[in-house]
Amino acid sequence: MLEFYILGCVTSIITSILTELYLLIIHFLTGENIYIKNIGKIDKNYKKQTINGTYLSHGIRLFLSWINVISLISITIYKTLCVLREILRKYPDELKSLRCPLYTNPTLSPEKVWANGYALGFKMGGFEVSTNYILETFSYIEEYNNEFDSIKALELLDQLNIIDKKIINELKLQIKN
Repeated sequence: MLEFYILGCVTSIITSILTELYLLIIHFLTGENIYIKNIGKIDKNYKKQTINGTYLSHGIRLFLSWINVISLISITIYKTLCVLREILRKYPDELKSLRCPLYTNPTLSPEKVWANGYALGFKMGGFEVSTNYILETFSYIEEYNNEFDSIKALELLDQLNIIDKKIINELKLQIKN
């Protein structure tokens, strides 16, 4: 019985290494590594949750021997299905133009990341257009990134022609005061 457990631990280690390599390759090929880097510029918890959650769970599951092997195989299958879903999903051109820089340009400024992310979220129906909501997001980002320029972010959002200029001008006035 001990040999079966040890074999499971060794298999678990090998499977963990192969899964990590597979996920790194998938992140590289899909641009998710760039997306994580970009979102990390405006959300202090995003990168930390992604990395720590993965390694902590692998560390705990390693001791579970064969259960970890099954878990890692299911993670690999799930990630493969997610990638296939993204490849087959058809985005309207307007969403593609907002989404593409987040996944392909690692040198985006935090303001551009926010503007594209907010516009994308708004277009997909996830974000609301309220001055309070936008000011709260700025407050959250500025706690993490002192160099974040809210006015510049609003100007970049304005260039995307997603939100009414009156709202953007109102926000600029509130920020300046």
